[in-house]
Amino acid sequence: MSFDIRNMKGFAGRVANCPGCGDGTQVDGINSFAVYYEDRDVERPRFMMVMQNPGGTKGVAVSDEGKDLAQVGSSEEFVAMTRKYLSKWLKKSNRSFSESFFGILKKYKLISYDNLDNYLDCDFYNHFLVTDLVKCRVATRDVDDKRGDLCGERFLRTEIEKAKNVDLIFSFSTRTWRYMKGAYLASQGVLPTVVQAHGRLYRMDGCGKCIIPLAHFSRTMLQKYLRLSYYQYFEEGVCDYAILRGINSR
Repeated sequence: MSFDIRNMKGFAGRVANCPGCGDGTQVDGINSFAVYYEDRDVERPRFMMVMQNPGGTKGVAVSDEGKDLAQVGSSEEFVAMTRKYLSKWLKKSNRSFSESFFGILKKYKLISYDNLDNYLDCDFYNHFLVTDLVKCRVATRDVDDKRGDLCGERFLRTEIEKAKNVDLIFSFSTRTWRYMKGAYLASQGVLPTVVQAHGRLYRMDGCGKCIIPLAHFSRTMLQKYLRLSYYQYFEEGVCDYAILRGINSR
């Protein structure tokens, strides 16, 4: 390996050197966690996208992504490479989701772009702070409540606090919503599951930020649980946010 992950700087370095659960970042060297921004990036974005976890380690080491990550020589290069593959993931594997998700945000004037591919390569990272609840590459079946709470309290809570300009958080997946409910919506009583809460706008306790919980945009969730209503409900939440913040969508 050409670069020791323990030499990472900033947020990437803090994740790389996390003692945490003891079986995450050090298992597969440089391929075992994901960080999509540097410390200097936290003040710019207005929106935050919180996903569940960056996926498991199976196959990563021999993939193009793993080979590229193994060649990086700095924290900056690491972040640039993880962004490259995140953008590719949104443009290729999840094209249908991206067209609908970002299209709705554009419709309500939360973002603007002419070409979606160019947007996901560039301005996306000016508008969005992207992170995961669990930073390590771990099989989804192993992302239990204990792991989510540990990583959430160690990293995500601090990320949200430092992101002063972030006003709206999109929380993806059941486990992410479970953590966010407990950490930021406790005063609102018992809240529904992510499928029931999907697309609704909530005000977070204490910080004035808003959150829209969303079911994971996997094919199973779209077809089995929410079908086309995934985007219908999401649009309703975005519309409520635009009204709340006085954004003219016409």
